[in-house]
Amino acid sequence: MKIHFWIVAIALILISGCTSNEIDNLNNSQKIETEVKPSINYQAQISSDINELEIGGNELNILTVFKSDEGVFVTIPRNDHSIEIEMKSGGINELFGFSKIEFYKQNELLKELEVCTDWIGPYIVSSMSYLDDKTAQFTGGWHGTNGDGTGEPTAETVSVVMSQEGVSIKENKLYRIETFDIEVTNIVNAYNDYEPAIMEVVTYSFEKEAIHISVEIEALKEIEILKYYGLQTQNSIWDDAIEYRLRDGNASSSSLAESSQSVAKNVGIVQEYALSSKDDEFSLIAGIMNVGLGRFEYLSNDNPSSFTLDYGKSYFNLINGDSLQMCEGEKVYWEGYYIFE
Repeated sequence: MKIHFWIVAIALILISGCTSNEIDNLNNSQKIETEVKPSINYQAQISSDINELEIGGNELNILTVFKSDEGVFVTIPRNDHSIEIEMKSGGINELFGFSKIEFYKQNELLKELEVCTDWIGPYIVSSMSYLDDKTAQFTGGWHGTNGDGTGEPTAETVSVVMSQEGVSIKENKLYRIETFDIEVTNIVNAYNDYEPAIMEVVTYSFEKEAIHISVEIEALKEIEILKYYGLQTQNSIWDDAIEYRLRDGNASSSSLAESSQSVAKNVGIVQEYALSSKDDEFSLIAGIMNVGLGRFEYLSNDNPSSFTLDYGKSYFNLINGDSLQMCEGEKVYWEGYYIFE
């Protein structure tokens, strides 16, 4: 089921999808609650409800949230445009996360990104009780047993909780609220025994300014995490440049048409990176907070804290070069954010 918040007369659509080859390569209190009754033309019903709700209130501070049986739609307002984000299950593992990102201006759809990869990273994680010579590969995220987007699942979503200030939201109701949280719990297998190794709790906290991300990682047995990027982005509709912004205030830029990286960790650590497009219409900022794994204690000094690959993704680099061993029940965490402009 596909739901849109706006009835759109499309004059220009820039759509970015993913081919199979690309997938293979992609390693406040509640303000107003309006019931949307099922109907044949529910798209028009939703649009009508939104128009009525737009009469009052400070529109620039209010998110529009609609939960369906398939997922959830969140509209984030800006001064002269809006961003609509669809979240549902996706990829070989059917993990709950970003599914589609759309940019509207004066109710006209200008850009659309069809998500075809993970934005919260997979792991190279091994079970310490099952030692063998199997080639290390990613599990979780959008990665299957073949190491890419194929094979058998290597993770699953076991819980999705959507709430506003601790109160669960209901299906088929339209909410006008200032904050909105989605807590997703996933189980991720180790690559060497394909048995559950990690329970990760990913929390998406929406507000006007940003989508805040927090991830708690709990070891389900004795494990070793060899590589883990954490926060990452699919760059499809941002085709110009990436600016790596360091915590010391310095910055460097590179073309998104080619692979690039920030300076090595012993020179500087990236606080955030910004993606721009050639039409200068919209931008995206992705950032990591200086807490938990965001201190980059498991990144070797000669590795960059952020990098881009020419197939169209950018990454942070939380664990790489210095592995993290964890005992059963041990937890680590990190925090970050996405700012769509």
